[in-house]
Amino acid sequence: MRRTVPFLLVAGAVTAVVVGGGVVALGRDDDQPTPAEESFTTTPLATYDATGVLVTRGAFCDAIDDRQVSAALDGDAADSSSWQNGDTIDVGNGVQDVAHEFGCRYTAEDGTIAQAWVFAPPVDATGAQRLEGGRGARVGAADLGQQPAQ
Repeated sequence: MRRTVPFLLVAGAVTAVVVGGGVVALGRDDDQPTPAEESFTTTPLATYDATGVLVTRGAFCDAIDDRQVSAALDGDAADSSSWQNGDTIDVGNGVQDVAHEFGCRYTAEDGTIAQAWVFAPPVDATGAQRLEGGRGARVGAADLGQQPAQ
């Protein structure tokens, strides 16, 4: 009887470990539905009502959802950059200039570019129309409706 008790204790412990391990390893219920991915939609800029929207003049690129970038590029970004007021940046065709804005640029493998920026100095409606009409042109303080630095 003395040999039977230790044997039963060891056998019971081994059985508990084997059964417990099997329950943990195989205990997943594959019949359970996987949680649905959170739905995601974007609003086209042309239909976005910006009336009353307040924009903070500061860095914002870290707050942009990667899904928004992918939607804008119609794919994942292969490269990205960001800048702040006073940084020297490439404004296109290898031209370097000092930025007067906070912004970011995302580039897809196929060369598609998505950009977002907020001007550091306020821009009035007339200045914005001038900027929009002269895309690609160098912008100075007078273009922003400001007095040039003396």
